[in-house]
Amino acid sequence: MSRGTDLLLRIDVGVGDDADDAEIDDAARALRSELLELDVDDVERPGSGPAPDGARAFEATMIGTLVVTAGREGIAAVVRAISGWLGRGGERSVKLQIGEDCIELTAASQEDQQRLLEAFLARHSP
Repeated sequence: MSRGTDLLLRIDVGVGDDADDAEIDDAARALRSELLELDVDDVERPGSGPAPDGARAFEATMIGTLVVTAGREGIAAVVRAISGWLGRGGERSVKLQIGEDCIELTAASQEDQQRLLEAFLARHSP
């Protein structure tokens, strides 16, 4: 349900330097399923599925991308869910982007992740 003040949050999922397209795709699908349970309007997969042979590099980089449409409260819930998702995996990483503002979390401690995510959310609060 659109509230007129919806934001678009782009999420780029990473699962380790040696992960192949199928592993990235699986992680993005699992995270998408988790996010769809939240109060969001939509979670799209602009690059779903492993890249076919001969696909352009741009298409291949979209495999781990999700685009969430939600109000500010929904985006906050998404960011909290992503924080939990990061904590459950060994080499998981994520890049979050709203407009031109982006944050990338890789090997940060749980405390640093929380601090960075809260600062990111604060920049997008009314």
